[in-house]
Amino acid sequence: MFNASPTTVINFNINILIFVNIYVIINIDIKINDGGAMKSVIELCDDAKKEVENVASGSFFCVRDLFRGHFWNQIERPMRLKVGILFFEEAKKMMDTIEIADKNGANQQTYKKK
Repeated sequence: MFNASPTTVINFNINILIFVNIYVIINIDIKINDGGAMKSVIELCDDAKKEVENVASGSFFCVRDLFRGHFWNQIERPMRLKVGILFFEEAKKMMDTIEIADKNGANQQTYKKK
């Protein structure tokens, strides 16, 4: 059995990328601090997919636009990139609601809500 004090921080990072038409990204980040847990890449992507419902039809958006305020900037850059890659792959499956558009001036992938 594992005993941890309330300030113990445990980070497990398992990153698997397969670059053959399919991206598989597994990233597990666990932070034990008074029972709180950080969100994984998959959970962040799921949050972004849910937020797409609140985007007005015909609007263009980036993944960062789907997060409130400064939350996106609090996520570490490597994790933001993984969320973006995973969302891009999920967007391909959601072609009935999302259209993949061009990249913007900041080289961020943009999407259009149908």
